[in-house]
Order: sequence, then structure tokens, then C-alpha cells
Amino acid sequence: MLFNTPQFFAFLAVVLILFYTAPRSWRKYILLAASYFFYMSFIPKFILLLLSLTAIDYTAARWISATQSPRSRKIALIASLAANLGLLGFFKYYNFFASNIAHLLHRPENAFALSIILPLGISFHTFQSMSYVIDVYRKEQEPITNPIDYALFISFFPQLVAGPIVRAREFFGDLYHWKRPSSDDVLRGLLLLFLGLLVFYGRGNRFFYVVLAALAMISAIMVSYARARAESLIGTCRVGFMERPERLVLLIIGALFNEMAPVLWVIAVLSTITVIHRVVYTWQRTTEMDAPARAA
Repeated sequence: MLFNTPQFFAFLAVVLILFYTAPRSWRKYILLAASYFFYMSFIPKFILLLLSLTAIDYTAARWISATQSPRSRKIALIASLAANLGLLGFFKYYNFFASNIAHLLHRPENAFALSIILPLGISFHTFQSMSYVIDVYRKEQEPITNPIDYALFISFFPQLVAGPIVRAREFFGDLYHWKRPSSDDVLRGLLLLFLGLLVFYGRGNRFFYVVLAALAMISAIMVSYARARAESLIGTCRVGFMERPERLVLLIIGALFNEMAPVLWVIAVLSTITVIHRVVYTWQRTTEMDAPARAA
């Protein structure tokens, strides 16, 4: 179930409906069940690997927190790191080392090779889990007592496949103090989703570059208009958006005729997102400034 497939969007729609209609106390269970379903949609048997690492690191962190003995704390930390790095190394590098050993022994290259399939997101959830245990060891993070919360931290499906790796204090801060997103948050999320799909499906397509250039020009015009509107209200632009939005247009037009410059496209897409985000922010600010005048 890839992020750009109809199956994923159907899955996401069901999860969102269940999440927002369920009582608040049920929501983390819905997210955990959805995350495990998402993980098992690739190769179901690897759920045992994910559950095992979750149990090992949860127990190690509780052990580190419960004991005051430096030796016991180090043993728990080493056990956690060995389990995580051992499994990660086996799945990612076993065949590499096996082929080199076979070469040194003058054996066929696949003499010791195994048919290994890399588990979904193993690098991301491994390093995320290790960062939690290390933070607990350093006393920078309180251990999570609820195993459901910790399991959700490791398996949360939006970041399971492609990251980013999130520190435990950030994730649990959002989990325990979650607030319903505003309409602006939803708009920004949809914009990022649209641009991501546009880039994914448009790679190598000249028409895509033209569309992106057009979007950049429209966004530049929007910025110029918003800046003029802000200046007319407050005398000078203090909102902080790009002073020269036309540079974005030039950047994308330059990339349009230079197919060998992928870095330009990365910068262009990120700049387009930034410009549109700042337009929305500026519009909010100027609307707030208009409100007292309208009330008077």
C-alpha cells in the first residue's frame, strides 16, 4: 500500500472518519490498529519483528528507569542497542558480507547468500526506538508507562515508511496535548499533499515543468498583491514573506530549460510551498488588522 495509490487514500479516509467520530479515549487505539494494518499490508509476517523490537525497547527503557545501578542500566542499554542494530545489520548487510566472504574463499558469489526481504521501514523505526532508549538512559526522557502509547510511537503509519525520525518528547507532546487542526493547517496539509503527488507523477514529464512554472508565477502574483495590501494597511511590510517573489519564477524557468539540474527543482518546489504558505499567513494578518476598522 504505497502513499500514491488509491488503496492508501481509501485507507486514510476510513482512518480519518473513525478518528474524528470516535471518543477521544479510543483514538490512539484506532491509530495503532491502523498502523499495524498498514504495516501488515506489505508482508504480514514482519509484524512479529516490529512487535518484538517494541517489546524489547519498552522493557529496556523501563528497566533503565527502575534501577539505580550503573551496571544494570548499561546492560539494559546494550541489550536494546544489540537487538536493534543486530537485526538491522542482518537484514541490510548480511548478503553484502556473505558475498565478500565467498569471494575471499574462492567460492561462488551466492554460496552463503540468503533470500532476504527488507522489512518495511526498518531503518526508521529502529533508529527512532534507539533514540528513545538512549534519551531515557541519559535521563532526558521519562519512560513511557503505557505500552500502547509506546507501540504507537514506533509504528505510527504516516512516518513509518519514509520518516522523519521523531524524538519521543516531540511525539508524545503532540499525542498527549493534541488539538483539532485549524482550517489553515488542513489547507497547508492538502497543499503539501498536492505538490508531492504533482512532483511524483510529473517526474520526467516536460508538461509537469510547465505546470509548476505556472503555479510559481501565480503564487508570485499572489505574494505581490498581498504585499501591496499589507503595505496599504500598515505602511510597510512587516510580515516577513519573500521580498522578491519574481526570483522564484526565474528559478523555475531556468530549471525548465535545464533538465540536468534536479537540485533547482527541489529548491523551486520548496520555495513555492514557502511562498504560498506566507501568502496565507499574510492574508490572515491583514484580515485581523481590517477587523477593528470594520467594527468601527
